[in-house]
Amino acid sequence: MLDRICRRGLHALVRVVGALWPFLAGVAPAAETVNKVPWIEAVLNKKDAAGFQREFAVEWDWLRQDCGVDGARSLVAGDPGKVGREVVRKVMNELPNTSKELKSKLDWMLQQNLPDSDARWLLLYSYACEARRAKRLASVTGKAPRIAFVKRQHIRPSFFGYTEGQSDAQAERHFHPGSALCLLTLEGTRGRVEDLLADKGGVVRDPAVSWG
Repeated sequence: MLDRICRRGLHALVRVVGALWPFLAGVAPAAETVNKVPWIEAVLNKKDAAGFQREFAVEWDWLRQDCGVDGARSLVAGDPGKVGREVVRKVMNELPNTSKELKSKLDWMLQQNLPDSDARWLLLYSYACEARRAKRLASVTGKAPRIAFVKRQHIRPSFFGYTEGQSDAQAERHFHPGSALCLLTLEGTRGRVEDLLADKGGVVRDPAVSWG
């Protein structure tokens, strides 16, 4: 009996150690963990702002919110110090129920007086932003996990009082071709998009759909 209890305790300890391994070197994120986060790696490798925005749209939005557009561009260009203790505190202050794990990491990093240029601030910032995003999306995810929308060019009608440019040989073409009716499915803090109906030669203008 004692042997079985010891084995179960050892297995539980292994699971805990595995989950907390990145922080065992001192509670704060280890350097090798930082390098495994794609958007942080892109920042450390000085990716151009336009390319970063295309590849990491969500993370770019975080940086723009918390550092401003100029601050975000400066960070991506090679100034990780733009995200330091004050920015992390700002994000965590938006989370009234911040987890003890996040708080313990912040406290440790403050005690160690890590410079704002230390990339581990970026990792803590990433964790805090994910928690903030989950909080903001909780209501939408619960009430409307699927959203239909249209991808198209700007419509240029001659008049908004009626539907024009229909495909009935009237030779009206007040639109740029290429459009799709799409479905956004929220999955956690991210979303998956699929085309329900696509038309390269026409346009979807006023969809009316129901899940009923």
